[in-house]
Amino acid sequence: MPGANIYIIKNKSNNAIAISSFIRDTGTVGSTVPANSIIQLQSSGANWELITSSASRLSNKSYVQTFTQNKVFDNGDAQLLNLFPQLTIQPNKKVKLTMYIPTRADTRNWGGLFVNVNVNVNGTWYNLGNTGFDSGAMNNGAGIIHALNHQMLLDFVQHLNLDPNLPYTIQFELTARSHTDATYVNQGHRMNDTSNNLGSRGGYNDGLPIRTIAI
Repeated sequence: MPGANIYIIKNKSNNAIAISSFIRDTGTVGSTVPANSIIQLQSSGANWELITSSASRLSNKSYVQTFTQNKVFDNGDAQLLNLFPQLTIQPNKKVKLTMYIPTRADTRNWGGLFVNVNVNVNGTWYNLGNTGFDSGAMNNGAGIIHALNHQMLLDFVQHLNLDPNLPYTIQFELTARSHTDATYVNQGHRMNDTSNNLGSRGGYNDGLPIRTIAI
Protein backbone atom coordinates (compact mmCIF):
# COMPACT_ATOMS: atom_id res chain seq x y z
CA MET A 1 0.00 0.00 0.00
CA PRO A 2 1.29 3.53 -0.71
CA GLY A 3 2.68 5.34 2.29
CA ALA A 4 0.15 8.18 1.93
CA ASN A 5 -2.88 5.98 2.74
CA ILE A 6 -4.70 7.33 5.79
CA TYR A 7 -7.79 5.76 7.31
CA ILE A 8 -10.07 7.44 9.85
CA ILE A 9 -12.09 4.92 11.87
CA LYS A 10 -14.96 6.08 14.06
CA ASN A 11 -16.51 3.77 16.62
CA LYS A 12 -19.97 5.05 17.61
CA SER A 13 -20.86 2.05 19.76
CA ASN A 14 -20.53 1.67 23.53
CA ASN A 15 -18.08 -1.22 23.13
CA ALA A 16 -14.58 -1.50 21.72
CA ILE A 17 -14.36 -2.99 18.23
CA ALA A 18 -11.62 -5.17 16.75
CA ILE A 19 -9.71 -4.14 13.62
CA SER A 20 -6.48 -5.16 11.89
CA SER A 21 -3.37 -4.69 14.00
CA PHE A 22 -1.52 -1.36 14.04
CA ILE A 23 1.53 0.10 15.78
CA ARG A 24 1.13 2.82 18.42
CA ASP A 25 3.65 5.65 18.91
CA THR A 26 4.98 3.72 21.93
CA GLY A 27 5.88 0.80 19.65
CA THR A 28 3.24 -1.51 21.09
CA VAL A 29 0.67 -3.23 18.90
CA GLY A 30 -3.03 -2.42 19.05
CA SER A 31 -6.02 -4.04 17.42
CA THR A 32 -9.06 -2.26 18.86
CA VAL A 33 -10.90 1.04 18.60
CA PRO A 34 -12.19 2.16 22.03
CA ALA A 35 -15.88 2.79 22.54
CA ASN A 36 -17.16 6.15 21.29
CA SER A 37 -13.83 7.24 19.88
CA ILE A 38 -11.96 7.98 16.64
CA ILE A 39 -8.53 6.84 15.52
CA GLN A 40 -6.43 7.74 12.48
CA LEU A 41 -4.13 5.16 10.90
CA GLN A 42 -1.48 5.72 8.25
CA SER A 43 0.23 3.05 6.18
CA SER A 44 4.02 3.00 6.17
CA GLY A 45 3.95 0.57 3.26
CA ALA A 46 4.48 -2.40 5.56
CA ASN A 47 2.46 -1.56 8.68
CA TRP A 48 -0.45 0.54 9.83
CA GLU A 49 0.64 3.17 12.34
CA LEU A 50 -1.52 5.13 14.77
CA ILE A 51 -1.50 8.89 14.14
CA THR A 52 -4.07 10.17 16.62
CA SER A 53 -6.72 8.79 18.95
CA SER A 54 -9.58 10.71 20.53
CA ALA A 55 -9.50 8.25 23.43
CA SER A 56 -6.41 10.03 24.81
CA ARG A 57 -8.40 13.29 24.94
CA LEU A 58 -11.37 11.99 26.94
CA SER A 59 -12.35 14.35 29.74
CA ASN A 60 -11.90 13.24 33.34
CA LYS A 61 -14.85 11.89 35.30
CA SER A 62 -15.63 11.98 39.02
CA TYR A 63 -17.49 9.24 40.86
CA VAL A 64 -18.85 9.52 44.38
CA GLN A 65 -19.62 6.33 46.30
CA THR A 66 -20.98 6.51 49.83
CA PHE A 67 -22.13 4.42 52.75
CA THR A 68 -23.97 5.60 55.86
CA GLN A 69 -24.04 2.50 58.06
CA ASN A 70 -22.77 2.87 61.62
CA LYS A 71 -19.70 0.70 62.29
CA VAL A 72 -17.60 -0.12 65.35
CA PHE A 73 -14.06 -1.54 65.06
CA ASP A 74 -11.79 -3.00 67.72
CA ASN A 75 -8.09 -3.87 67.61
CA GLY A 76 -8.60 -7.52 66.67
CA ASP A 77 -8.85 -8.91 63.17
CA ALA A 78 -9.92 -6.51 60.44
CA GLN A 79 -13.59 -6.31 59.51
CA LEU A 80 -15.28 -5.20 56.33
CA LEU A 81 -15.79 -1.45 56.21
CA ASN A 82 -17.54 -1.47 52.83
CA LEU A 83 -17.54 -3.15 49.41
CA PHE A 84 -18.38 -0.55 46.77
CA PRO A 85 -20.06 -1.11 43.39
CA GLN A 86 -17.98 -1.74 40.29
CA LEU A 87 -17.00 1.21 38.08
CA THR A 88 -15.89 1.37 34.46
CA ILE A 89 -12.89 3.65 33.88
CA GLN A 90 -12.16 5.34 30.56
CA PRO A 91 -9.21 4.13 28.45
CA ASN A 92 -5.74 5.18 29.60
CA LYS A 93 -7.00 7.07 32.68
CA LYS A 94 -5.46 7.15 36.15
CA VAL A 95 -7.60 6.95 39.27
CA LYS A 96 -7.41 9.35 42.20
CA LEU A 97 -8.92 7.70 45.26
CA THR A 98 -10.07 10.11 47.97
CA MET A 99 -11.43 8.74 51.24
CA TYR A 100 -13.29 10.72 53.90
CA ILE A 101 -14.41 8.58 56.83
CA PRO A 102 -15.82 10.18 60.01
CA THR A 103 -14.26 8.49 63.06
CA ARG A 104 -14.57 8.82 66.82
CA ALA A 105 -12.50 7.24 69.59
CA ASP A 106 -13.35 7.61 73.29
CA THR A 107 -10.17 5.89 74.44
CA ARG A 108 -7.45 7.70 76.39
CA ASN A 109 -4.84 5.54 74.66
CA TRP A 110 -3.68 5.71 71.08
CA GLY A 111 -6.87 5.40 69.05
CA GLY A 112 -7.33 5.50 65.33
CA LEU A 113 -8.53 3.38 62.45
CA PHE A 114 -6.26 1.45 60.09
CA VAL A 115 -8.05 1.18 56.75
CA ASN A 116 -6.85 -1.43 54.26
CA VAL A 117 -7.59 -0.83 50.56
CA ASN A 118 -8.26 -3.71 48.15
CA VAL A 119 -9.19 -3.21 44.50
CA ASN A 120 -10.53 -5.54 41.84
CA VAL A 121 -9.24 -4.60 38.38
CA ASN A 122 -10.79 -6.44 35.45
CA GLY A 123 -11.70 -9.37 37.70
CA THR A 124 -8.44 -9.71 39.67
CA TRP A 125 -7.98 -8.52 43.27
CA TYR A 126 -4.96 -6.46 44.36
CA ASN A 127 -3.95 -4.89 47.68
CA LEU A 128 -3.02 -1.19 47.75
CA GLY A 129 -1.76 -1.03 51.32
CA ASN A 130 -3.37 0.83 54.21
CA THR A 131 -3.74 4.32 55.63
CA GLY A 132 -1.23 3.80 58.44
CA PHE A 133 -1.27 6.55 61.06
CA ASP A 134 -3.29 8.80 58.74
CA SER A 135 -6.20 7.23 60.53
CA GLY A 136 -8.61 9.86 61.75
CA ALA A 137 -9.05 9.66 65.52
CA MET A 138 -5.39 9.19 66.43
CA ASN A 139 -4.59 10.75 69.81
CA ASN A 140 -3.02 9.89 73.14
CA GLY A 141 -4.38 11.10 76.46
CA ALA A 142 -7.75 12.51 75.32
CA GLY A 143 -10.85 11.45 73.45
CA ILE A 144 -11.07 12.81 69.94
CA ILE A 145 -13.73 13.26 67.26
CA HIS A 146 -12.15 13.51 63.85
CA ALA A 147 -12.18 12.06 60.33
CA LEU A 148 -9.88 9.94 58.21
CA ASN A 149 -8.75 11.82 55.09
CA HIS A 150 -6.57 9.85 52.72
CA GLN A 151 -5.71 9.97 49.01
CA MET A 152 -4.04 7.61 46.54
CA LEU A 153 -3.08 8.28 42.91
CA LEU A 154 -3.31 4.98 41.01
CA ASP A 155 -1.95 4.26 37.53
CA PHE A 156 -3.45 0.85 36.82
CA VAL A 157 -2.79 1.06 33.07
CA GLN A 158 0.98 1.35 33.53
CA HIS A 159 1.50 -0.86 36.57
CA LEU A 160 -0.81 -3.67 35.42
CA ASN A 161 0.10 -3.36 31.71
CA LEU A 162 -3.51 -2.75 30.69
CA ASP A 163 -4.37 -1.94 27.07
CA PRO A 164 -4.43 1.91 27.00
CA ASN A 165 -7.07 1.85 24.28
CA LEU A 166 -9.59 -0.13 26.30
CA PRO A 167 -11.76 0.83 29.29
CA TYR A 168 -11.27 -1.21 32.44
CA THR A 169 -13.31 -2.01 35.52
CA ILE A 170 -12.43 -1.37 39.18
CA GLN A 171 -14.13 -2.16 42.47
CA PHE A 172 -12.86 -0.98 45.84
CA GLU A 173 -13.14 -2.89 49.11
CA LEU A 174 -12.19 -1.31 52.44
CA THR A 175 -11.43 -3.34 55.56
CA ALA A 176 -10.45 -1.83 58.90
CA ARG A 177 -9.36 -2.38 62.50
CA SER A 178 -8.78 -0.03 65.41
CA HIS A 179 -5.32 0.81 66.67
CA THR A 180 -6.42 0.60 70.31
CA ASP A 181 -9.83 0.02 71.88
CA ALA A 182 -12.96 0.93 69.91
CA THR A 183 -13.20 3.31 66.95
CA TYR A 184 -16.62 4.40 65.74
CA VAL A 185 -17.47 5.20 62.11
CA ASN A 186 -20.46 7.28 60.99
CA GLN A 187 -21.72 7.82 64.53
CA GLY A 188 -21.16 9.96 67.60
CA HIS A 189 -20.46 13.14 65.61
CA ARG A 190 -23.84 14.92 65.63
CA MET A 191 -22.93 15.88 62.06
CA ASN A 192 -26.52 15.08 61.03
CA ASP A 193 -28.10 16.93 63.94
CA THR A 194 -30.83 19.42 63.00
CA SER A 195 -31.06 20.93 66.49
CA ASN A 196 -28.68 23.23 68.40
CA ASN A 197 -30.14 26.37 66.80
CA LEU A 198 -28.35 25.71 63.51
CA GLY A 199 -31.03 27.25 61.31
CA SER A 200 -31.99 23.91 59.73
CA ARG A 201 -34.84 23.92 57.21
CA GLY A 202 -37.08 20.85 57.23
CA GLY A 203 -36.32 17.45 58.70
CA TYR A 204 -33.06 15.56 58.25
CA ASN A 205 -32.95 13.23 55.22
CA ASP A 206 -30.45 10.39 55.68
CA GLY A 207 -30.27 9.78 51.93
CA LEU A 208 -28.87 13.20 51.06
CA PRO A 209 -25.53 13.72 52.89
CA ILE A 210 -22.25 12.39 51.58
CA ARG A 211 -20.64 10.99 54.68
CA THR A 212 -18.06 8.62 53.28
CA ILE A 213 -16.44 9.18 49.90
CA ALA A 214 -14.56 6.33 48.27
CA ILE A 215 -13.80 7.76 44.86
